[in-house]
Amino acid sequence: MAKQFNARIAASLGPFSDQDIFERLKRIREGARTDAARSPKVAEFDVFASGREEIGQNHPDAKLFAQTLKREIWAANAPDIDLSSVKSLVAVHRLREVSCLYGFTRFEAAPTSSDGDIEDVSLAVDGAPISRDADWLPAIEQFGEGLFVHFDEGTIRTWLGEEPVKERVQS
Repeated sequence: MAKQFNARIAASLGPFSDQDIFERLKRIREGARTDAARSPKVAEFDVFASGREEIGQNHPDAKLFAQTLKREIWAANAPDIDLSSVKSLVAVHRLREVSCLYGFTRFEAAPTSSDGDIEDVSLAVDGAPISRDADWLPAIEQFGEGLFVHFDEGTIRTWLGEEPVKERVQS
């Protein structure tokens, strides 16, 4: 119905069938529910480690755009280096990060949870809230780019089990 009564929607979704649109909306809704229950850092890792050729959209207004580079390209440029522990390499062209201040203390820096869960963060002293009745929080939006190196867990686990590595860790 939206395609029928809204010219902008019809122009954007015109080439897609109603069934295709409905299936895509269901996948988005299910993905949103699944990701909401997971740590943001784990969800981000899963996206970059997915092996998809393109991640996000290559558009100036896009919040995320990355490309998984073909192994033949990056491994050929370093023939003398052992890259067996590198599973994949992702060139992140555009990435948005939002940081939010939810409280503060003057006595001790707030520890951060390794998986990003705010509920797990606790202070040894009581932190002061930003406001008693705040319905918003101050935040900053940052944009950047970089490389995501996905290491092969099995190769690293094997390496950690070698005697010289064990000895070095013990000292």
